[in-house]
Amino acid sequence: MSSKLWKSGRVWGMVVAGVLAGAAAPSFGSLVVDLRVAPGGGPNVKTAAITKVGDVVPLEVWAVVTGKDTQANEGVGVALGSFVSTLTNNGFAVGNFSLFRADGAPSADQTKTGTPFAQVGWQNGFAQNINGQPGNDLGPIGLNDQNNPAWDPTQYAGVRGNPAVTATAPQGAVIDPTSAGDTFAVRLGTLNWTVTSLPQTGTTTLSFVPAANGTTADPSAASWIEDGASKNPLSATFGTSPTPVAITLAPEPASIGMLGLASLGLLARRRRAL
Repeated sequence: MSSKLWKSGRVWGMVVAGVLAGAAAPSFGSLVVDLRVAPGGGPNVKTAAITKVGDVVPLEVWAVVTGKDTQANEGVGVALGSFVSTLTNNGFAVGNFSLFRADGAPSADQTKTGTPFAQVGWQNGFAQNINGQPGNDLGPIGLNDQNNPAWDPTQYAGVRGNPAVTATAPQGAVIDPTSAGDTFAVRLGTLNWTVTSLPQTGTTTLSFVPAANGTTADPSAASWIEDGASKNPLSATFGTSPTPVAITLAPEPASIGMLGLASLGLLARRRRAL
């Protein structure tokens, strides 16, 4: 764990030693944080359709742990990182992230706690621009650059389950019903993204960036259970879904109506032809 994380007062690494006691050898398994569009948050819900400035995109944050011993013995304790919007060619839409709310917390107030993932030490993030592009992201200045003098680890968004949430001890967590065997998917929390402008000249995607020490894994950034053994980013992979949430334009009602009329016209012509 970096000395700066110790000094921050957020002793995330203690979960590795306490909640999920013990270290483990490197493996090919992983913890992946997946940002999905709500409601439902299915793994394939990756497109959010908007129409105007002020539209709110509700998002769900999921953790997916993959083991390899075919047994349902996976779980999640800690996951820490940032949420960013990425724009190409000035973006399709520009927007701001809300504060993160860990599942179990009554609100995005990080002083309020609860099960499963809002135990003492969870973080709601800090809304600010952290990647140099328009719109507010959620996380520390410098992202994962711990040498940046403005970097502050208390500005990450993160969950803390104490004890860890597992398939056999869900503690009221929302678990993906498709989870089975070596795959355990559980919802960590929610947040929103609100549209502030619509340049419509490029693309806009939303994603989670795992906390790290630059390009080096930080053991305090996450802790989970895989094949019954405790893991952290030094002993296994802590990553993000390769598929971000894409922001697109929803068809206007008039356009939908025209499509419907066109379909009816085509059907009528086919009937006359018969």
